[in-house]
Amino acid sequence: VPHVRGVLGGFEQGAGIDGGVQLTTADAMSGMELRATALTSTKLYRRIDLEALFPNIAGSRNHANVWFTYSQRNTDFFAGGPLTVGPGATGFDITRRSVQGTYPRDLADHAQAGAYAQFRNSRSIPTVATPGLRSRIRSTGVFVAYAPRDDSVGLTRGMDLYGRVGLVAGLHDSGGSARF
Repeated sequence: VPHVRGVLGGFEQGAGIDGGVQLTTADAMSGMELRATALTSTKLYRRIDLEALFPNIAGSRNHANVWFTYSQRNTDFFAGGPLTVGPGATGFDITRRSVQGTYPRDLADHAQAGAYAQFRNSRSIPTVATPGLRSRIRSTGVFVAYAPRDDSVGLTRGMDLYGRVGLVAGLHDSGGSARF
């Protein structure tokens, strides 16, 4: 089916076996592709991505990609290090919402440069009686990518180089702001 894809993976390490389904408009709409992806894992992590891709912005060398992500998972925080067990280990349920976008330009057949931005809101709820944490973060920057890969024989060969420079800033909450 050209508008439905199976997805394997999609979570960071420790999620167990994970995957889901992606629905797409593929080439049914002129000038835009819409995607909706739903993922889950054997540890019951959840993630939803809603995405809009624009392949030609003022010419075929400029593109844009905007997407929203919602994810929910649990993790452990170990006050005394990762080998801490018992009362020193604290579990958290983490909920993240983010809006992201990229604006790449094709410089050559295998080279791109562009800009990106992300606004993320995270909230952790402890599974024991300790206070939760909230963070609001803005990430912006520029990137370059060089990927002269070849998969004409069914196995991808070549290299994929990617570099970026960015600014990450905590958005103003009652506790102030931090820059990284």
